[in-house]
Amino acid sequence: MDKTKLLGQISMFKGLHAACIKTLSDVAKEVKVGKGNQVFAQGNPGDSLFVINSGSVRVLKKGSEGYDEVARMGAGEAFGEMSLIEDEPRSATVEAVEPTHLIQIKRSDLENLLERDNALAMETYKAWAKYLSERLRTATKTLANSMDAAKQLRKFNYFPETW
Repeated sequence: MDKTKLLGQISMFKGLHAACIKTLSDVAKEVKVGKGNQVFAQGNPGDSLFVINSGSVRVLKKGSEGYDEVARMGAGEAFGEMSLIEDEPRSATVEAVEPTHLIQIKRSDLENLLERDNALAMETYKAWAKYLSERLRTATKTLANSMDAAKQLRKFNYFPETW
């Protein structure tokens, strides 16, 4: 799929005008990752957003007993988006389940672009604010549901009262 069309479909950039999406796609690069290869590892510096053009990846989170798969993602989905906003280590490992073609936007390239174009910056930050608000709302709902489930399980002595 065309980079511009693909970027226009991800939640993080929904609502941006076509010209803005085109400008963003100009700094995006295509990356190919072979089956079983890592896109990035948990703890490594985060510096890029990735959008899956074709193929699929799995997201692995390191726990006390090794790595657990926490998600699978396919074409049209994005990951690593927080690295465009903050300079923090990766919170998970992502590896290709099959040969995968990605679109990559590096934070440094995006920052340079947004510094030169105030209208693009304003529109992009507004889209991100909406996107992050939706994610926070979903996370809050999930947490509330989990707490309700834990309360129900406590009734059957699955969890101690102090949990």
